Amino acid sequence: MNSRKTTILEKIMSYTRESILDNSFSFEQCNAYEISLELKIDRSNVSRILNQLFNEYKLIKISGRPTTYLSRDVIVQEFRYSKAPQILESKEALKEQLAFNAPVTGNALEKFHMIGSSTGESLCDIIDKILPCFIFPQEYPLMIVLYGEAGSGKKNFCEQLFQYAIKKKTFRKQSRSLTVTYHPEAPDNEYILEQIQTDNTAMILIEVFDPVSETDAYHIRETICNLYRNKNCRQPLIIFSLTEGATDPKVFYPLTPCVVHFPSLSQRTPMERTRLILSFMQDASDKNQIHFRFNHDVLTMLLSAKYKYNIFQLQNEIYYAVSNSIYFARDNFATLLPHSLSGQLRKNQNDNPNYLREITSFVENTIPHFVDFYPGTPCALLDLLSSDSTCNLRLPKIRKTFHEKIRDDVLRTEVLLTDQVVDEQFHNILRFCFAQTRMEHDLPLLNRLYSIIQEMLHGTFVIDCVEGNQMPDLSKTTVKTSSALFEKIQISFGSSLSKSYRDYLRLFIEYALEALNASCVSYVIVTHTRQIAQNYALYMNYITGTRTYYAIDYTYEDQTHYARFLKKAQTLLKNLDKSREIILMSDKAPLNNLSTLMVRKTNQTILSLSPISLPMLMRTARIMKEENLHGMTTVRNIIYAKKEMLQDYNRKVSSFPNEYISQNISQYFEQFFDSTNTTLANKLFFNITKNVFQHFNCDLTAGLVLESLLHCNFLLARSMDQKEIFIENSDVFIQEYPPLYQYVKEQFDRARELLTLNISEKELVVLCEMFINNMDTV
Repeated sequence: MNSRKTTILEKIMSYTRESILDNSFSFEQCNAYEISLELKIDRSNVSRILNQLFNEYKLIKISGRPTTYLSRDVIVQEFRYSKAPQILESKEALKEQLAFNAPVTGNALEKFHMIGSSTGESLCDIIDKILPCFIFPQEYPLMIVLYGEAGSGKKNFCEQLFQYAIKKKTFRKQSRSLTVTYHPEAPDNEYILEQIQTDNTAMILIEVFDPVSETDAYHIRETICNLYRNKNCRQPLIIFSLTEGATDPKVFYPLTPCVVHFPSLSQRTPMERTRLILSFMQDASDKNQIHFRFNHDVLTMLLSAKYKYNIFQLQNEIYYAVSNSIYFARDNFATLLPHSLSGQLRKNQNDNPNYLREITSFVENTIPHFVDFYPGTPCALLDLLSSDSTCNLRLPKIRKTFHEKIRDDVLRTEVLLTDQVVDEQFHNILRFCFAQTRMEHDLPLLNRLYSIIQEMLHGTFVIDCVEGNQMPDLSKTTVKTSSALFEKIQISFGSSLSKSYRDYLRLFIEYALEALNASCVSYVIVTHTRQIAQNYALYMNYITGTRTYYAIDYTYEDQTHYARFLKKAQTLLKNLDKSREIILMSDKAPLNNLSTLMVRKTNQTILSLSPISLPMLMRTARIMKEENLHGMTTVRNIIYAKKEMLQDYNRKVSSFPNEYISQNISQYFEQFFDSTNTTLANKLFFNITKNVFQHFNCDLTAGLVLESLLHCNFLLARSMDQKEIFIENSDVFIQEYPPLYQYVKEQFDRARELLTLNISEKELVVLCEMFINNMDTV
């Protein structure tokens, strides 16, 4: 390729990447005119070269005036799941495709919409699990179990799904749903059968407020099914709606794999709760045909109140408040102020000052001071706060192959060292199967395997993957271990697992042994913040494809009773595979002297590296790939490279992307955080980190950015999956560093992309502690 052609291609690549990273998707400079001005080349020559590159499939063309050209390589690299068509009709079509990082398919079902149903929100995963039962009916009767707190909206949720199924013509237009209450004193279920019209009752919702046994649930289901079968009618969809605490949902595990927890109002995100309140307000305006408004204080009080009966109680409070404000209004306009709310709600406010501050900050940063509602006119703010109007950080779920799913299961297994097993009896029955293998020393891995086997025995383990993978040749150890395992299960539990379950367990054992045998060194990470150590270990295991990185829990009590922690660490390190050397990786005193103390107590070869950092961990991964070195050689190589490593690590940065940072994250972040739009997430978190350090007059270094991006991406992934973390004394930290915590919280509240997430106080405390550690070293 000649130099002029290369220069033009490089410009297009640069301009394409810039428009993607700033999230504008404008591509304003990706045309012949702009490039001719930039390079001082005649426009006709630039246009001719662009067409040549287009014909060589190096560029993508967007029709219009001026014609826009994009780099195919950049599109493919940045959006690995997107199609890269040759010609597009408009920029909007491309923006829609790239924003979701997935091909647009013409035959996709229209999405089911309600508050909380969008990608990343609290009802999304529930809908994905339940909706197939509504839109793909089977000949065999289906049963769904939905459990949650009273008044959380389970009944309304089912009714909306039912109407969606009618729209999709799964149920006939004349179909009706029936709601009944379970009565334990009526074992013949005659009261249910009397209300069923078999010719048009397509959904039966059974609300359960009392304990129900597995036998009774099975009896109800069979009674209903026999009624439809005897009248030769199509089987209905049966839903048990359980009030949490009334009966144990585990009762239903042998009866159906579709047992789903429905979130309470407090478990919904602040954005979802805000949209629920606005929807009820708009509904009240429409029904009463009145224009009214309310202010910040009302919304803050509604969001921060404690509701025993969840959405049911919230809706009643809003309708009462609106009625109260209308009663005192002098004309066809009303203002809803705090005194319009019930006295009980004003008294029943959350007494956690941190929570109240967070809600107040959220409202002030998100909602205008007054919100107006007009009858028959959709609330503009409600549309604005819709998650569809924010950039989506979550990618559509990609179904993995059978092999990929199992490999993920192994590599993403818990890394926190423990000397306890989840089920001691289960462990005693099966542990001999793993004797003489490295699996016997990895209790977190065994706990995961035991939980899988228990779910399989109950019939509740679901393998959601792409079919068609052939079983590979298994090692002799795997064949021997799995055969012993299946035989023991058959003898002890009287159950023969299905072929797919047996294949899953065989591959799990194969990948586990492969990961455990990948290194002759165990890296044990221990830091003052437990979650940071776990983040490191999980991430490093995944990108290296091994089970060689672990974490030790260092709690607040351990810090005050260090002698007790030493005994705990001694026990945990002794339980590790004695054929592998140990390298302890820590952050600061007194943990950086831990290896010296452990050598005396355990009589093992234990080496030490500190302070821990992501580049140091990356270095261990590179050394591991080069050669399966022993601990001493690994430590020596890392120390030799430390000067060069720290030079890059401490380099000051002011913009994103930085070449050193991009080089470290591009290869691995997308691989590990495969459900996150890392291009958008990394840019967003870089700006938050930059603002925090500028606010506190600290220098921003490349190493700090890497640490921040890693832990922020973990925070994002856990928040999207609604996973809670364990962290002690978060209140103590907030009281000790209030300016830092409040500023970080404010930065997260201002990011529109994060509005639909319920990012917990504990997640932000972990991030703040990471910032504190780096600020101390500046």
